Amino acid sequence: MITFIGRLGNVIAYTRNGRHYLRTCPKRVRQTAGSRRAAQWFGAASRKGALIRSAVTPDLDNDCDGSLVNRLNSAIVHAGQNNHSGLTGFRFNPCTDNGMFFSRPPGCLLRLQAKARW
Repeated sequence: MITFIGRLGNVIAYTRNGRHYLRTCPKRVRQTAGSRRAAQWFGAASRKGALIRSAVTPDLDNDCDGSLVNRLNSAIVHAGQNNHSGLTGFRFNPCTDNGMFFSRPPGCLLRLQAKARW
């Protein structure tokens, strides 16, 4: 059996918890205005999560578990737009206290807004 990850024709292959799965693409996707807004908000939260992970995880001595992406994205979504204080105390490793990695709980200490001048 040849395993792959990604899309091939109308078949999507992916790995979850070490097992390979296949599914077919839907023939048609209908989105309401609300589901489209939710998808856009989740995409923005995912990009924020990727930025945070790329900034923090290289400096951690501990390998992060496979659930970090989902836990961080979920925390960002639940915190709401522009509510960075909702992420204070987020654990990058759910089994280890943040005090092992940080002298203060992780959070947004300073918010900078840059205005471009043309």
